[in-house]
Amino acid sequence: EGPERRSVEVRNVRGKTEDALRASFAAVGAVESVATGEDERNAPTATVVFAEELGAIRAVEELNDEVNWRFGMRVRLVT
Repeated sequence: EGPERRSVEVRNVRGKTEDALRASFAAVGAVESVATGEDERNAPTATVVFAEELGAIRAVEELNDEVNWRFGMRVRLVT
């Protein structure tokens, strides 16, 4: 099981530190790593790698917030 199967890409993370992201995502599974970066528009993003694939799946199901289009985190599996 490679890291890509256990990873999620997170957008709309403005103002969130790596520690804050780790705490948020630890609620759905054991987190191996959190890396922050920027997308093509220079908007802050993060990649979260879980210890198990189930953590990534739960993150998408439970933490993706498309209803709050302005401030909600967008969480999707890395493909």
